[in-house]
Amino acid sequence: MKMKKILAAVLAGVMALSATACSSSSTKKIESPDDFAGAKVSVQTGTTAHDALQKMQEDGVDVEILPYEKITQCFDDVSLGRADAVYVDSVVAAYYLADDDSKFQSVWKSDEGEPMGVCIKKGNTDLLEQTENAINTLYYNGIITAKSPSSP
Repeated sequence: MKMKKILAAVLAGVMALSATACSSSSTKKIESPDDFAGAKVSVQTGTTAHDALQKMQEDGVDVEILPYEKITQCFDDVSLGRADAVYVDSVVAAYYLADDDSKFQSVWKSDEGEPMGVCIKKGNTDLLEQTENAINTLYYNGIITAKSPSSP
């Protein structure tokens, strides 16, 4: 039980939501979710980003949600000019931003972490120990709590 609490606390700081917009073909300037009113935002279904967009709509934000099963479809929509932004976890966004020739730019990152978990098959004590050691190391050396140097 203690390990579950440690994982929840430590990994809460690892994930954050990020809006990633195409820098060349977007017709609406988006700098944060506050700018989603009147925008077309693509998002992967079944994610917390999708839930957050639906909550925005319920709260009266006039955002057109373009839901897709695969995140690649979301980024394709932005590339083709059919969407103004992709609303996605920062780890996923980082994959699309890693290429020096990337057509995308990160325009916002949440300051709030998103709880994450690690599931390991029962009985796999070697992997459990390695995972615990890695998380403890990242926690104690400050990497997990440090802000990314690329954060806006």
